[in-house]
Amino acid sequence: MNKIKTLFLLMLAMLLIACGSTLDRAATALDEGNYAEAVTEYTTALGEELSPADQFVALTGRARANTELGNTAEALTDYGSALTLANDDGTPAGDRQAVYRSRIAILQAEGNIADAATEMRQLLSLTPNDVALYIELGEIYAELEDWENMVSAMTAALDVSPGNASALTLRGTAYLKLRDFEAAIADLKASLEGDVALAQSDIDNRSNLVSAYYELGRTMYSLNQLDDSITYFGEALSYADSSDDKADVYAERGFVYNELGEYDAALADYKAALAEDPNMAIVYSYRSYVNADLGDFDAALADANKAIELGSDLPVNTLSAILHARASILLDTGKYEDAIASATESIEIIGADNPDTARTYSLRSRIYRFMDEYENALADASQAIAVGSADITALDGFYHNRAAANYGLGNYTDALADQEASIRVATEAGDPPSAFDYEYLGDIYDAMGETENAVAAYQQAISIAPADPWLRNYLGDIYYYAENYDLAIEEYRAAIALDNSETLFHDNLAYTLRAEERYAEAIEAYSALIALDPANGFAYYGRGVSHYWLNMDAEAIADLQVAQTLELPEDFQNSVTEFLASMGVE
Repeated sequence: MNKIKTLFLLMLAMLLIACGSTLDRAATALDEGNYAEAVTEYTTALGEELSPADQFVALTGRARANTELGNTAEALTDYGSALTLANDDGTPAGDRQAVYRSRIAILQAEGNIADAATEMRQLLSLTPNDVALYIELGEIYAELEDWENMVSAMTAALDVSPGNASALTLRGTAYLKLRDFEAAIADLKASLEGDVALAQSDIDNRSNLVSAYYELGRTMYSLNQLDDSITYFGEALSYADSSDDKADVYAERGFVYNELGEYDAALADYKAALAEDPNMAIVYSYRSYVNADLGDFDAALADANKAIELGSDLPVNTLSAILHARASILLDTGKYEDAIASATESIEIIGADNPDTARTYSLRSRIYRFMDEYENALADASQAIAVGSADITALDGFYHNRAAANYGLGNYTDALADQEASIRVATEAGDPPSAFDYEYLGDIYDAMGETENAVAAYQQAISIAPADPWLRNYLGDIYYYAENYDLAIEEYRAAIALDNSETLFHDNLAYTLRAEERYAEAIEAYSALIALDPANGFAYYGRGVSHYWLNMDAEAIADLQVAQTLELPEDFQNSVTEFLASMGVE
């Protein structure tokens, strides 16, 4: 009896050893890359009596081997089975988090993003305080363009980690897509507050004051608080000792002065920066913007080229900024192909999806518009919005550029939505919209045939820039084409009151008065036009015709005979001949 018992135990031990050897052989095959053999061995092992933990090892091992073989359906099935396994005490039989990670990787690789999001939520149920997982989930929702769930996920992340900059940026981006611009800008601004707090902490501790004030200056610029930015850069200069520190601060403060339109102050800072470091390439780049704004394009291009010459060994982000500046100058000088090449190089050296490319995409969009390549302009403007959603000081411009591209393509509904977005983003960012913003909005409404809205937009523009005569003239055009001639005449007169020297305003007024058969007033308007432009054949023609309809033949003949001697299209010359013939003049 003891012999039989001993033999039974020996056979059982051999069976267990054989089974263990199968798992070992499977693991070895997997480690050595023999994936088909690993699948076979793990399948054999699963046919034996295994503990839950060993079943977990066999299922996940076979899943890994099948994944390498491209058998992802089988791998997902095995991973799913592994998730159901539990030990006798109810605890998981293995690392479920690792299994969810593997399933997510497979689903993402296959483009099954929605299911990947589901798996990520399951993983989060195991680790509900893992902020990094929430961020990953938010990025998955962004890929799905599921903005509502992206907001929810980032809100949950912020519940765990209030003030998390990545979560705030992602939620702000989602709010932008949902066109909740107030919430978007609030989040995007808040995402920068961590930088403010960090720099302020250094100041409070009297630690590296130059760097702390410098970073505060840069961050305040990002928050569109330009006056505060200037103040903090000034504080940084008060503590700066080295030439490098001084040059850096002068350069950045000069850039902010340029943004404020304080060109003398900007040029003074750039001069100071170059006194500290004559070979500081970025300063030449910044100065090129000032020269361009001042209309000195030769100097601007010379500075941009000098920056390229000096900046070849600079970090790629700095070189990218320099190439951007040169592209801007080339646009100003009408060298569109060269501008496209410089902008494209700026983008490519730091990567097409880098957030720092957003302003260059926007610039290239403008260049394409000048070339009448509106499809390319639209694509670049859309990319600027996609990668630059956190750039709250420029985001309104990105939306405007897309509005302009859509306008050029005749997509007026889309153009309207983007221009409205531009105005709302600017408002929420603390940068009040300009008269031009509303003028452009009015142009879009006008193109859509919505005269009432077009008029309202122009009136808003006029309230911002009441001294701009062109706004009154363009509003007059809107009224004219809506056949509201009395109001058109009123606006043309308002334009002339603001600028009596512009011939177009007088021409528009005179033409409209004549069309309304208000000939005496038309004669007065044409006379003012002739005083400004004595060689204007249309003015003599219009005044002559007005005299004709008032039966003032002598005056009509005199004007029409002058018109005959001036440059006029053939149909107008024929009309002059007919009017003169009707008055007996050959």
